[in-house]
Amino acid sequence: MKKVSPKYVASSMKCNFIDNTNKDIQDVSIDSRKVNEKSIFFPIIGEINDAHKFIPDVLKSGCMNIVVSDTSWAKTLTDEGVSNIFIVPDTTKALMEFAEKYFHKTMVYNSNLEL
Repeated sequence: MKKVSPKYVASSMKCNFIDNTNKDIQDVSIDSRKVNEKSIFFPIIGEINDAHKFIPDVLKSGCMNIVVSDTSWAKTLTDEGVSNIFIVPDTTKALMEFAEKYFHKTMVYNSNLEL
């Protein structure tokens, strides 16, 4: 994935963006076991699991960009002030919105796009 700024990601989704760090994003993940300091984590809420419960593990891995739809997690992360927080109504829809903007731009403008 081409490196993007947190502000670029925020502009792609309907979110309240809390900017706490200037870490660029080079990886998108819905799997908390595969995040790193260059990732953005989208905790998906499924029929069995709510991946918001894995946010402590995500933070331990160094991930500094986290999308949340759970207001209690948004408050906790805001109070800690160590990561960029993207507060959205639905993390799955937010992931789709980001993918639509990212892939549309990269397809239209080729790989030389400055994001």
